[in-house]
Amino acid sequence: MIYNNELRTVFKNAGIKKVAIVDDAFDQIDTGKVQRSDFVAVRTKVREMVGQKESEPFIKHLEKRLGRTHTEIFAQHDDEDMVEALWKEYSAEEAGSPLAELLAPMFRIIGVEKSDKLRPLRILKKMLIDEAKASVDEMDSTTRAADVVGYDLIFLDYYLGDEIPNGADAQVDEKLKIEARDRSINFLKELVELTQKDAKQRIPLVMLISSLAKPEHLPDFRSGAKMLASKMAFLPKEYAETNAARMQHTIIGLAQFRGQADALWAFLEEWKQSVDAAADDMMSSLRELDLPDYSYLQEYRLTAEKTPLSQYISSLFSGRLVDMVEREMEKRQASARLRELKLPQAIPGRVSPTAAITDLYSSLTTSQVPIAEGDFKPKAWAGDIFIDLATYNDAFGTTLAVKKKRKNMPSVLAVVTPACDLIPERSKENPLRMVTMVGGDLVALSDVDAPTTHLLMLNKKPYAIKWNTKWPFTVGIDSMKTTEALAGRYKWAARLRDLHHAELQHMLFADVGRVGVPVSPVMSEYVGVRILAKTGREEATDGYETVVDLDTGVQPAWTFATQKGRAFCLRDDLAWSVREWVQSRSEQFQSKKMTRLLEKSGQAGFLSDLHRPIIFKGTSSKASTPNTDAVVYLRCKSLSEIDLKKHNHDFIVAFVKAKTVEPELEQKFEIQPIDPTLVL
Repeated sequence: MIYNNELRTVFKNAGIKKVAIVDDAFDQIDTGKVQRSDFVAVRTKVREMVGQKESEPFIKHLEKRLGRTHTEIFAQHDDEDMVEALWKEYSAEEAGSPLAELLAPMFRIIGVEKSDKLRPLRILKKMLIDEAKASVDEMDSTTRAADVVGYDLIFLDYYLGDEIPNGADAQVDEKLKIEARDRSINFLKELVELTQKDAKQRIPLVMLISSLAKPEHLPDFRSGAKMLASKMAFLPKEYAETNAARMQHTIIGLAQFRGQADALWAFLEEWKQSVDAAADDMMSSLRELDLPDYSYLQEYRLTAEKTPLSQYISSLFSGRLVDMVEREMEKRQASARLRELKLPQAIPGRVSPTAAITDLYSSLTTSQVPIAEGDFKPKAWAGDIFIDLATYNDAFGTTLAVKKKRKNMPSVLAVVTPACDLIPERSKENPLRMVTMVGGDLVALSDVDAPTTHLLMLNKKPYAIKWNTKWPFTVGIDSMKTTEALAGRYKWAARLRDLHHAELQHMLFADVGRVGVPVSPVMSEYVGVRILAKTGREEATDGYETVVDLDTGVQPAWTFATQKGRAFCLRDDLAWSVREWVQSRSEQFQSKKMTRLLEKSGQAGFLSDLHRPIIFKGTSSKASTPNTDAVVYLRCKSLSEIDLKKHNHDFIVAFVKAKTVEPELEQKFEIQPIDPTLVL
């Protein structure tokens, strides 16, 4: 055979020594189907051969193989063990051999189908033993996964069921096919689970074999068995008889990258565990988000941008999850798993992108979900991709009416107008009238002649988008309908994600344009806070005592910019700390002021005010809202800026960027720090 030396070398380098062939062809025959008359005829023929010079060695060989005399071998028709032993001898013989010719009448009813199934397997086994120098075991359909743990390579029948006939033209009951296929899938799935439990074991390579299945059936089988593509291949049984070189080539293609397949498997297992761990950690942190947090996103970021909350938090959470997975992978040092992975420059048959990789990149660059929710249904949105109806019909198998295509019109369009310009009613005085778009060609991936960065899956078919920045034009905003045909000639197909939309936009506008990517939420900055209460005690400074004094280390408050001004928020537990302080102080001494403080601190309005964002306009040091007679909110660089004599409020809440406890004020204020464990 052509690849004898290569096969031997590959098996040696990959450490493939133990091979199992699991196939229903090795199942025991139904000895009841062996006709008595045929058995007697063979016995008579053997007796006639005894004593003949040319036949005597043949008879001796049969007796030696079965460990009995020829008389004992053919003594009784109902000796099932002997009939089974004769079948094994018959099925192991080459077609046309003297022994095969002698025993053929016995097995004429069951032998044709069985021998057809066994013949390619015998050839495969012989080749693996003679050329690959491997140890090969035959196993029938009753084999359990535990029986093949520790094997390096397994040839597994796609339809593991003796009721499935041989040959691509065989008529098979569909239910039986499904049951036989599921039997193989469950066998392999159980094998993977058993192997993963033992760190010393390697997941074996699996070569699916069949005379009935086709290579295109492999992905569904692989998905059901949860196997990697690099660990599994498909070998038609007929290759053994009709194309031995291709059989060897197929086996080499799977076996030679065993080390890389193991590294990928280990890496993906680490990645999966990292995802699970990150998802658990993320869900733990997300459970801490309360309604005010979502309200913050809606009120201070999304209202202006008109972005649906559900879509925004989906993107926000996804980005956070990516970060947490990366951190988890780094913690596990998962990258070490890939150090032994030395990929070849070109693997035969795999030099072009597969649908799986195209699907990954399509998901990375585009979204199949339009920006539309509730009252927010923009006619166009940044990155919206439209394809002409003829192309749409071809991709999705639809029959939409196609208008005559205008001359020099592209097959694909993308909106590149900045997202902020597309917000409905963003500018009532001068609303957007035209949408800027860029055209291009939508090309089936198989027809692409140059690399591209934008891959798109349409109805599970891979396409490439070849943008042409020399093809810009504008369309009236009233002609844009996201979920319907654009001007009766184009239909919405997908949406470029922000980064890739910005890339296309930058390509088109170059130095004279603006990227216009959606603004992410402003990041909050922690600030210190001091809360004072006017108790009126003689030892208090100007009548005020310190209730809470915390610096940024325990994150007592935070600030962020909004459209209305700069907002400050107190940590949730501080309102309750103020109330507890007042209650404790009022028990130590009583006065009119303490009675008033106790009354105010117990009011729902006062507590809710301390939970709300406090807005400061411009550079003002005094909040515009919600100051009351009871509470005044201040912001300052240091507490020395506060003139307590000018205030007559029950409480002063001061947000301070610098450390709140300053040397010159330590003697003026009685510090009553909050419990440091009360941290968000």
